[in-house]
Amino acid sequence: MLSIREMSEADEEGVVRLLNCNFPHVGMTRRKLRARMDSGAVFLVAVSGSELVGFADVVFGRSALLRGIAVKESFRGKGVGPKLVLAAAREAAREGRLKIRLKVRKSNTSAIKTYEEAGFFVRREDLDALGEPVYLMEKRLAT
Repeated sequence: MLSIREMSEADEEGVVRLLNCNFPHVGMTRRKLRARMDSGAVFLVAVSGSELVGFADVVFGRSALLRGIAVKESFRGKGVGPKLVLAAAREAAREGRLKIRLKVRKSNTSAIKTYEEAGFFVRREDLDALGEPVYLMEKRLAT
């Protein structure tokens, strides 16, 4: 049974490992993770039984930014990603935001499909910090 909830202190090491596995260029540590949380980020975790299998990193400003999402490789294709995306959008609406945004590489077609199915649309194209083409996607939220 999959559940999604806010990250607890006991989840931090698992989120750091999963983040470094999927985004090694970030070089995440528990200290950096806590600094992100202190600056307004909320981490939602997907748990199957007692195993942490995914997370979503949401930052709140004028709108919400889905900064990162990752699912453990053995759980991909099992609906974890879409559930995290929808949970992030619900959290953003609960926080009173009118929209949630994200960046995704144009080459990441499976993620783009997940976001589109969750109601996101391509707002514009851009380049990320590494010069890779990305879509800036957005979803309007009901409040």
